Amino acid sequence: MSAADNICEWRESPARMVWDLFGAIPDAWQADGLAAFARPDCQRLAFQACAGPGKTAELAWLGWNFLLTQGDRGEHP
Repeated sequence: MSAADNICEWRESPARMVWDLFGAIPDAWQADGLAAFARPDCQRLAFQACAGPGKTAELAWLGWNFLLTQGDRGEHP
């Protein structure tokens, strides 16, 4: 699979990017947040939970997904 194919797939499925790059399997609620991030109609996300469930990990994954998949050819952030 080419890098361009990976970028297209990761843009549509951030959970796949998490598995491919980090070897991690997101929890069910993390997978929901990652799927919401990929939807063009979802403009904001908010996380609220106790200490330790993986909020920071998900935010890091979302940051990596944005940096890797958004932008036109040659104009990635």
